[in-house]
Amino acid sequence: MDARTTMRYKRRLLDELGQRGHLLGQLKKSVAEQGQRYIEDGGAFANHMADCATEEADRESAFLLADAQGRTIHEIEEAIQRIDEGVYGACERCGMQIDRRRLEVLPQARFCLKCQEKQERLRRN
Repeated sequence: MDARTTMRYKRRLLDELGQRGHLLGQLKKSVAEQGQRYIEDGGAFANHMADCATEEADRESAFLLADAQGRTIHEIEEAIQRIDEGVYGACERCGMQIDRRRLEVLPQARFCLKCQEKQERLRRN
């Protein structure tokens, strides 16, 4: 991959990193605010059981979203590091070049499509 294309991916990854970092900050703030409101409202004893379950489900959803954002941020940071090391675009498993169409869709991809499918099969088993 030529330097110009690599820099285009790096700019894109940096933009994505900023956006996801902002979203993660908002999610963490939301979770903290929900927890504070729960405490201020008297916790589980002040509300109906169904209301408590709904609030807990909302907090759990926000937590899971924040966790997913954190993992994606980590993947993006690793992709930027691969660019800096000069190995971006090479599959970490087989060493072959990752198809550009895949990188356009998922610029933080670590594996070519064939190796990604193998990884997913291994995880399921």
